[in-house]
Amino acid sequence: MLIKLKLATQLLNKKGSKMDFDILDVINDATKEADAFEGHPAADFTMEEQLLYLNGLALVMNADGHIDDTEKEYIRILIKSMSLDESILDDMVTFAKSPDKDTVQAFFRTFRRRPVAQLFLFDALMMTRRDGKVEDKEKAVVDKIADQLEILKGTQQDIFDLFCHIKNRNWQESVLYFSSHLLNPDHFKHLLAYHEIEFDALIAETAEIRSNRLIEVLKQKVDVDALEWEPLTYTNTNCMPDATDMTTTFITNIVTLDLILPFLQSKLDRKELRINADEVLLIKDGIEKIYGSLTDLTLTYDKEIDALFITPNLPEDSAFKVSAELLSDFGFMISEHIIQEKDIERDSPQVINIILDILYSAKIVEGKNTHIYYESICFPILNSYPVKNEVVLGYDNKFYTNIESISEVEKGQRNYVSNLSVWEVLASGQFRLMR
Repeated sequence: MLIKLKLATQLLNKKGSKMDFDILDVINDATKEADAFEGHPAADFTMEEQLLYLNGLALVMNADGHIDDTEKEYIRILIKSMSLDESILDDMVTFAKSPDKDTVQAFFRTFRRRPVAQLFLFDALMMTRRDGKVEDKEKAVVDKIADQLEILKGTQQDIFDLFCHIKNRNWQESVLYFSSHLLNPDHFKHLLAYHEIEFDALIAETAEIRSNRLIEVLKQKVDVDALEWEPLTYTNTNCMPDATDMTTTFITNIVTLDLILPFLQSKLDRKELRINADEVLLIKDGIEKIYGSLTDLTLTYDKEIDALFITPNLPEDSAFKVSAELLSDFGFMISEHIIQEKDIERDSPQVINIILDILYSAKIVEGKNTHIYYESICFPILNSYPVKNEVVLGYDNKFYTNIESISEVEKGQRNYVSNLSVWEVLASGQFRLMR
């Protein structure tokens, strides 16, 4: 036994440096990057879809005319994630160097307007950063592909923001996109698993952050600097509100299609919506009710891929309309944490000033009391006249609409008291701000 041990030691000493090098090389190669994404959604594609998905990324890989080994490695990881043969990598490199028109057209036909196009754009962004620098040509190719896939500009920005947060390991910021309507979280949860982040724990830790971030996303869509102000004026100066200025024009609807479309798609993905002809039906507690119409929402539904998208070539007179039910649900999703924090009812008119204070550092113009001894609602005036159809929040905490362009009405006067919800007012484009 001792002789065998000595012989083995001598043999190891003779080949030690060679074997040590081989082992180190193997360890470095095996640990340089994870072998595959566990649960990458593309794993559930058909093989044809998987190959076209890889073809699309191959276009990005050679966008700058140079294919880096790190870019090929990312393709290899995706190939493994799809349980495909690794020899496909050579086919993708060949395609990247000489793409054919038919395959490119097939790629766009397959993924255009599909929610999973969000995932492709994320992987494309990953591809452009593999070699540590982003060329203008790469950015141009990715932007062009995103546009041809008909990914909304707002969604493109959301995906880029998510990419930046994940790249920088900023999990608390990225959780917003995993748990809200902004993006389909099922397309990105594999990224948390890849980095060994526990999804449920992260969601529980960041409830307040998510609510605040949703408001910030909304805030990015308003242009405060574009507002013009003038002195807040009524027909008298009694009982003036705590403000001195008001905007000269109505505030544009902040509930836009690029916010509503992802919200609806997320409900469709969770089977909380059903599309029947032109009707959008909400499914709640086993009961269906009309949530809106595709025509009013300027949307089209593709049954084959179960996806909503903006109707192309709309007539110029087409108007985007959102139902009260849809606005209420969307608004509550945005403001739920704020409402809980302020301990007020979700349908309280005061919610509007909480939202407007965050977005504009202002409030909706008040319908003030005319005189301390009277009970009437006084509307503001602009250029010496009240503004027809302006919505104000009365000092009695009710919304009033100035349907006749008059200076004041009795408090609670039926024709003028509005039944609009907070989010219907925000979407009306019929109110002004005061500060």
